[in-house]
Amino acid sequence: MMSAAMKCCWLVAACACAVIFAAATLDEAVTIDSSQECQDKASANMGNMLLQVNRATAVMNGSHAKSKAWDDLLHGHGKKKATACSGMNLSVPASPKERQLKNLRWLHFPKAGTSFIATIWNYACGQDKLLDLDVDPASSSGCMQCYDFALMDRYPLSSYCQKGVLEETSSATFPTQHQPLVLANVEAKGEDYVGFFRQPSQRLISGYYNALHASGFDSVTNSMLHEKCGSQGAGCYASFPGIAGCTARMLTGLDCADGNADPDSFDGGASHLEDALKNIDRMAFVGLTERWDDSICLFHRMFGGRMSTAQMVDFHQGSSNGNAYDESELDGFIDSVDEKIYARAKTRFEALLSEHVPDGEEPCGNALKTTSVLEDDSEQCSCQLAAAECGTMEQSTVDCGQCPTKRLAIVAKETSKVTCDLSSQKCMVDGESDDLVYNGRALFAWDISA
Repeated sequence: MMSAAMKCCWLVAACACAVIFAAATLDEAVTIDSSQECQDKASANMGNMLLQVNRATAVMNGSHAKSKAWDDLLHGHGKKKATACSGMNLSVPASPKERQLKNLRWLHFPKAGTSFIATIWNYACGQDKLLDLDVDPASSSGCMQCYDFALMDRYPLSSYCQKGVLEETSSATFPTQHQPLVLANVEAKGEDYVGFFRQPSQRLISGYYNALHASGFDSVTNSMLHEKCGSQGAGCYASFPGIAGCTARMLTGLDCADGNADPDSFDGGASHLEDALKNIDRMAFVGLTERWDDSICLFHRMFGGRMSTAQMVDFHQGSSNGNAYDESELDGFIDSVDEKIYARAKTRFEALLSEHVPDGEEPCGNALKTTSVLEDDSEQCSCQLAAAECGTMEQSTVDCGQCPTKRLAIVAKETSKVTCDLSSQKCMVDGESDDLVYNGRALFAWDISA
């Protein structure tokens, strides 16, 4: 028999479901799977249902909704306008010290911006062909907000990427998950680490609203985190032993979350701070999430390659934005170690700007100011607007990639063979026209998300 308290919790959760069902704009509130871990973390336990209540309530607040929408763009699953042809072949003035990256490694801090993969992929894999980077983040079953996996499924490394630019794994894949910087690889293999740093309070709040993200915790510790903080807010999450100091640990070869943290002696990553600060200077590129577009343009000044407006998040909004989460959600908690890391990253970023951008110039120069954002030519360069599923568009030579075969898992058809009919630019399943449907749309349509 349920206790009165449990009945109350179930009632609250049921109410939340009703609210979520009624509000079409709250898709993100019902998604508990982690786009970075590509696992379906949806859980039936009470802590996660109460987390849904918190998120649904918060998202209905106008200020929070704006912050969440910008956060979604950072991670590749926000809604963007189709890229016009004029926005797919941009360039910025090259730095006198421009060089090509080799053995590129992405130091991907959780919630710092998954959509940086668009820049990495365009740089390493899209210089010989025009890629439509506005891919749908729906990758496969249990990974419906995985922009990085979806992009790499459309444009596989083996078919599109220049040899030697990306550091590949033994299975010939590029790791996009939250793997730490390994100093030995920098020194012995000459790996070029690149990455974005985000203001710690914002990254923590984002982590809370994205399934209490804790890359490094085992299932037991993760369950404890959800049970304790799922209904208590971002402050509880941030102060949970093992969460604070994520960037300090990842800069020194460790997981973001410390799964072995002792509640009585956890130092928030302080023991790694000195080495972490040194390793920031060993990175080939440092960007700031809060100055996204400036960072993307700086990247291309330093390393060359054409640029697309699809890589941008703050397009025509300037270098600063008013989309920050309300930091009072942290209940006064400050991640003191990662604040020091972020301060050093800002110093390094400003130093890179001084080194590679002439005095008096903006990082993006005139690239964005002179770009037409009219959509009169968008259909010629947008795979979605042209209803193309694969292949190359004749009018604009934009490559719509290969059929995203991982989507077969969404409809439990993993054994089917998928090919691209180049004349119609449609995906064929077992030699026949695709009749598989998801969300009322063809399974391989460019955009299948609700």
